[in-house]
Amino acid sequence: MSWIKTNTRWNKKGHLIVLLLLLIALFSIHCGKLEGSFAFKRPFDDLYKYVSGIPEFKNTETIHWVFLFKKVSEEKKVAVILMKKELVWVELSYISETISKEKKILYGKIDKLEEGRYMLIIAGDDRRIAEKEFSIYTDEESEETEDMDDSFPDTES
Repeated sequence: MSWIKTNTRWNKKGHLIVLLLLLIALFSIHCGKLEGSFAFKRPFDDLYKYVSGIPEFKNTETIHWVFLFKKVSEEKKVAVILMKKELVWVELSYISETISKEKKILYGKIDKLEEGRYMLIIAGDDRRIAEKEFSIYTDEESEETEDMDDSFPDTES
C-alpha cells in the first residue's frame, strides 16, 4: 500500500489570502447593513429633533416623524411597522417603502392613537433596522373639567 503524502503546512502566502478573504467578507457584510435614526417634530416645532429615551405625546397632537438612513448603497424595500403594546406587541399598520441613494429619508405621522405604549419599527432584509418606542397619554384632567357642570348645587336650604 502506498500512501499519498500531502503537505499540511501553510505557507505565508496562504495565510495572507485567507486573512484577506475574511476581511473582505466582514467588510462587505458591514457595508451592506442599513442603519439610521428617528427624529420627531411636534405641532409648533420648526425642526425635527432626535429624542433619547421613550418620548411621550398627547393623544390630541399630530406628531411628525422621520427616519434618516446613514448610508444607502442601492435601492431597497423596507417596511414601516406600527405596533401597540397589549399583553403582547400587536401590529397596527404595515407600509412598504422604497429607499435609494437619492431617497434616504422616510416620513410619517402619528395621530389619533389611544393611550398606551407604541413602537415604530423599520425593517428590511429580514431583520429590524431600527425601532423607537413611544407613549401616548391623554390629558385626563382637562377631559374631566370639560365634562363638569359649571353650576353649583344650592347649599342654602
